[in-house]
Amino acid sequence: MRVTVDQSPRIEVWTKPSFIGFSNSKQKAVMLPSTLKRECLAMLERKGKTEDTAKWMIFAAAIYLALHDDLHQIHSITIDRDFDKRTMDNLRHWLWQKIRTKEPQFELANISYSSITRADAAHHLVYDLFTGKTAVEKAVKLTSRQVLPLLK
Repeated sequence: MRVTVDQSPRIEVWTKPSFIGFSNSKQKAVMLPSTLKRECLAMLERKGKTEDTAKWMIFAAAIYLALHDDLHQIHSITIDRDFDKRTMDNLRHWLWQKIRTKEPQFELANISYSSITRADAAHHLVYDLFTGKTAVEKAVKLTSRQVLPLLK
C-alpha cells in the first residue's frame, strides 16, 4: 500500500492540537494534543535540541504512531513537504530507523516527501478533523506514554 501523510495544523502551532494522518485505500489519523506537543518540546529542549529540530522530531514520532499498526501493509510513504530539504531528509532517516525496528526489510528509498495538494485525501482527512468537519473522535489521541519514549 502506498500512503500519503499530512498534518493540520503544523506541529509548531503549540496552542492547538495537531492531526497527523495518512490515506490511500485506508485512512487513519492521530491527534497530538497541544499540551503533549509542549511537553515533547520541553523534553527535547532539555536534551539540547533546538525548537526547529524538536518540530520535525515530534512530527516524525506522530507519523510513526499513525502508521505503526499498518506498517506490514505499507510499502511506500510520501510525506507532505513542510520543512526544507535538509530537515525533511533528517525526518525521513529518523522515521526509517523507527520503522525498521518493526519492519526490518523496509527501505529508506520507500520514504519520500513531496507537496501534498489540497485535493489529496490525507489533506482532507487532517484538515476536516482540525476544522471540526469530522468528529475529533475519529482520530486516535496520542499520549505521553506513546510519544515520549520515541523521542528519548
